[in-house]
Order: sequence, then C-alpha cells, then structure tokens
Amino acid sequence: MILNKAASLYGMPDKNLIHYFNGEPNSLEVENFELFWEFLNFLDSEKKQEEILSWAKAHGVSDIETILAELASENILLDSPLKA
Repeated sequence: MILNKAASLYGMPDKNLIHYFNGEPNSLEVENFELFWEFLNFLDSEKKQEEILSWAKAHGVSDIETILAELASENILLDSPLKA
C-alpha cells in the first residue's frame, strides 16, 4: 500500500488538520498531528501489511486498521489490504 500522491496532502499542525483533494477539497482532523504526519511520510513509499503493523505497534497506535480503512475510503491510501 502507498500514499496517493494525487491527493495533494498538506498539513496545518496548529489546527491538527490534514487537507487533501479527492475530487474536491477535504480535511481530516487528527488528535496527534506530528504522529499522523510521520505515519503519512512512512507511507510515502510502498509498504507491506507487516511493516505497517510493526510501525503501529512501535508507536502505540492500536486502531491502525480503522485509520487505514478511513485513508483508503478517502482515496488517500492506495491498495489497502487491511479491513476495519
């Protein structure tokens, strides 16, 4: 799975917002901007399911399947093998 570069992601750390484009401008509000942005950067190159689960465990992210499903549904993430 990999980040969809066409989504044109950009962040507003002071507001905990990630803006993206999936046919129209949208935003995601996140609890921990720095960690979420780090995760998006991690997904900048293609990752296997095991790599993503390992990253999530190392960073204490317990709801990774939900996050991946949300990113895939918004067309931010391509080829997501995990389901919520």
